[in-house]
Amino acid sequence: MARRKRRPPSIDDVARKAGVSIATVSNVLHGKTHLFSPGTEKRVQAAIEGLGYRGNPIARSLARRRAQTLGFVAARHRGMIVADYFYSHVLDGFLERVLDADYQVKLVTLGMYDPPTRAEQLIEDGSLDGALLVSPAADGCLHGWVRQSEFPAVIVGGFPPQVTCPCVGMDDTVCMREAVQWLIGLGHRAIGYIGGPQRSWSARERRAGYHAALREAGIGPCDAWEREGDYESDSGSRCALEILAGARRPTVILCANDFMALGALHALRFKGVRVPEDISLMGFDDIDAGRLSHPPLTTLHQPIREIGQTAATLLLEQVETGKREAASVRLRGDIVERASVARRERGQPE
Repeated sequence: MARRKRRPPSIDDVARKAGVSIATVSNVLHGKTHLFSPGTEKRVQAAIEGLGYRGNPIARSLARRRAQTLGFVAARHRGMIVADYFYSHVLDGFLERVLDADYQVKLVTLGMYDPPTRAEQLIEDGSLDGALLVSPAADGCLHGWVRQSEFPAVIVGGFPPQVTCPCVGMDDTVCMREAVQWLIGLGHRAIGYIGGPQRSWSARERRAGYHAALREAGIGPCDAWEREGDYESDSGSRCALEILAGARRPTVILCANDFMALGALHALRFKGVRVPEDISLMGFDDIDAGRLSHPPLTTLHQPIREIGQTAATLLLEQVETGKREAASVRLRGDIVERASVARRERGQPE
């Protein structure tokens, strides 16, 4: 006689072994902690492990004492996280690696200036195994939290000092320095700059690269040609108009991202300034809209999806090994030459 195949354990078996109802087992599996005591959770956990119950992903994650979920964590002073070019492309690369590893992703949002304890409440509530922190501001809650916590985490969009978790992003200082050197090689020495908000680590590093290149070339900075934007196009327009209002104009305006560059392009057109015949213009990021502008925007390509992929790999390693190391990854970008930058001939008036 053929032996009957043993059926896999069911949720009924778990309930009987733990001495609780099926509803209680379900509550434990779904993390409804207000509906059961710690002692009940221990009995259900022991029953799951003892029976080898693997009825669904929730049970599997409970047996491994993991949530099988990683957090995509952002603190913004306003909304538009999914619509933001950098955030959405980081998320795209992050999802690709995370889903392949059989993890889910939970979006966690905080206010820019929430206290670090708020970050702790939302990130370390038991629903996440690790957290990707996207562009934490220097004066924001995520930076305050990650410096105090040992929770598995990776930062993208900057390299804050005094953190013990990996950071992944562009080598902003080096890349911006090379962009300025390239412009100098085209004959530009009157180089204006529209930077990002200085609460942003990436904005700080890009500004440092701009000043380093000027200093190395023996070019003194001109305060009238440098403005601080907020990475949005409206600030690019405003800053460009302020630069144009000065007694002397630069031959090129370099922007810390493409959105501000496109805003600056609008302002230059409004003032009747021809690009690149009168003033050249360069961005940073290589967003799709820059290819379609008139003229097409010269920029520096940032491998944003690769940043998300690399960050996911580092975070999964932390979760799987339990080791958190401060090894960071700095990626390089390439200058994308289009039509918004012209060579400045020697002797041409500034």
